[in-house]
Amino acid sequence: MSEFAGNGGIAMRRTTASPGETRALAAEIAAGLRYGDVLFLEGDLGAGKTEFVKGLAAGLGATEPVQSPTFGLVHEYRIREGRLFHLDFYRLDDARAIHQAGLDQYFEPEGISVIEWASRWEARLFIDPVRVHIEVGEGRQRHFRIDHSGGRR
Repeated sequence: MSEFAGNGGIAMRRTTASPGETRALAAEIAAGLRYGDVLFLEGDLGAGKTEFVKGLAAGLGATEPVQSPTFGLVHEYRIREGRLFHLDFYRLDDARAIHQAGLDQYFEPEGISVIEWASRWEARLFIDPVRVHIEVGEGRQRHFRIDHSGGRR
């Protein structure tokens, strides 16, 4: 993340009270991203990962509707000068499956990749991701913790 990489990384905590606030938070984070960045989204089913990606995509200039990639593994969206790749590793049995499915191509400098359920395979991906942890609060509340060491892949 260009905004944060120069200062040794980030650690941000925020709470949102609605899907709209979740999308606004993601759009705010999008402003600090640069091509080649990879985000890991972590949270239970229904935590708001897709809502977060909707805001991220809007913040990056995408005009296409964002959908969960659960059954297709990956969705690709045009953004300002590149692509946003939204991947879901939930159904992948092991790290080899990532490579066998040809998903390595989505970690390229011309795009920004957002991966749901990637933490299980992190050691084999050889990247330094921005980690977005989402916890479900009361009602529609979502608690976010965003961490990045500041390194690059």
